[in-house]
Amino acid sequence: AAMTSTDSPAAVLPTSFRLSGKAIAKESHKQPIYCVDWSTDVFMPRAGGGDADEDADVTSGAPAGGPSSDESKAKRSGGGSDTDSSSSSISSSEEDVIESDEASFRCLASCGGNHVTIYETRYGIGLNPRQAYRDADKEEVFYVCAFGGRGMGSQVEYAPIAELDDDGETIVFGADDVQHTAAGGTVAEEGGDSREGPVEKRRKLLRSIADLSMYDGPQLLLVAGKRGIVKAIDTVRRSLILTLSGHGDEIYDMKFSPAIDDKGSKWLLLTASKDESLRLWNVQSATCVAIFAGHDAHRDAVLTCGWHPLGNRFVSGGMDNSVKIWSLESDKMMHSIQKSWTARPLTKKDTTTAASRTQSAGKVFTTLYEQTPIFSTSKVHLDYCDCVQFVGDLVLSKSINDVIILWKPIFSASQLKNNVLINYEHSEKAGASRTPNEVQMLRQFVLNKCDIWFIRFKTDADCRMLAIGNNIGEIKVWDICTSNPTKKYLAKVDHHACCTPVRMVAFSPDGRSLASVCDDATVWKWDVMRR
Repeated sequence: AAMTSTDSPAAVLPTSFRLSGKAIAKESHKQPIYCVDWSTDVFMPRAGGGDADEDADVTSGAPAGGPSSDESKAKRSGGGSDTDSSSSSISSSEEDVIESDEASFRCLASCGGNHVTIYETRYGIGLNPRQAYRDADKEEVFYVCAFGGRGMGSQVEYAPIAELDDDGETIVFGADDVQHTAAGGTVAEEGGDSREGPVEKRRKLLRSIADLSMYDGPQLLLVAGKRGIVKAIDTVRRSLILTLSGHGDEIYDMKFSPAIDDKGSKWLLLTASKDESLRLWNVQSATCVAIFAGHDAHRDAVLTCGWHPLGNRFVSGGMDNSVKIWSLESDKMMHSIQKSWTARPLTKKDTTTAASRTQSAGKVFTTLYEQTPIFSTSKVHLDYCDCVQFVGDLVLSKSINDVIILWKPIFSASQLKNNVLINYEHSEKAGASRTPNEVQMLRQFVLNKCDIWFIRFKTDADCRMLAIGNNIGEIKVWDICTSNPTKKYLAKVDHHACCTPVRMVAFSPDGRSLASVCDDATVWKWDVMRR
């Protein structure tokens, strides 16, 4: 692999990127892989050892409880894995955990076609496929995946609902095998027919376990794409446990809010869709909290979204060439979010009789509609915007004109108090006449051969490094915080075997590794080398 550094970076920045042994995975479905995401969980080997590939790992709480690496549908190039074979358990979800190269490991997920694959890896070691899922809908195409929330942390006394395919290699899940839906699924009634088969009994058992707030296991894996439905996979139970229905078209992006509950878990999910809307979900209660669409919203497909580090607002971009910033700090929005934590889907008993329907009317959660962003501009890009991200109060955004732009939104005086953005409802009362749209351009990161859409950049957790791939398999990494705006990229990462578009890159939560996915169904993992 050829890694070249064009500058002499500081000691805290990487000098190069190393492709460790067996760090290339070739997935046999042969579909373009559009997304890769890292779990923030850190897993540690458990005392007593054992075979990490055995089904007994379901009791450990680690995603390693799925099919063994040699059973996985994903085929690795280069043979076996260098990882040890001890069984594993979850250690912590905090991102400041100090990892030992000999012990702890992380998991990442990729999605392409109707397939989802979970890999185990650690610094200096390659990719070890642990679980592979395939949607029963052959026409489904997953564009995005994300880790968040919490699943089960211990073994339960039933087999997973999901079934193995004809080859006995890939877990197949269907939309019917779910716990409940945001559109109003039903919860199983008490009792039931004693003659029910084992599958129906397992389904009822899943529906009865409806309180996700009680879970403390590994993060759930959520996927979405062409069908416009968000699907949540519990990697311990190895099954689809939840769907979120509402979007009328394809989902192109979704992100979990950085806001956490009292257990340190992330449950608020933002989705961007081709139906010209964004939706805010509470995954814990399977509730659609708010819909961001309407007169002042996007006029074409919404391609991308990104959260502010404080979780109080988010940014979106779309095919209408605009970038918009939305606030969650209005009184109505905060009340809706607070109420969503106690929402629950209606049961069959709630709708059986007229009296029960009247009584349950007050229990129905009312989704909030928001039409007006606090900022909207079309002055940054001349073509559609397919990737955005907050960097503090600044915004990084990309179009298809071979450039990523770092810029500052200029808010109106009525929206600011002591130079701090205030509650937008107050600014409306102060007489804000129109949505502000002025920007201050700060820096451009010049790309090369990156003129096709849906190639997405990513920064590390500290927003110090910025990375993106291009059409010919190259990855470039920049130092965002350099004082010299004319400075070239920090490093270029390429390999002779990587020659197709790199759709997405993602830094590990600790910033020590960089994963990338390509159109030729390959997943790559690079380790950061520092002085």
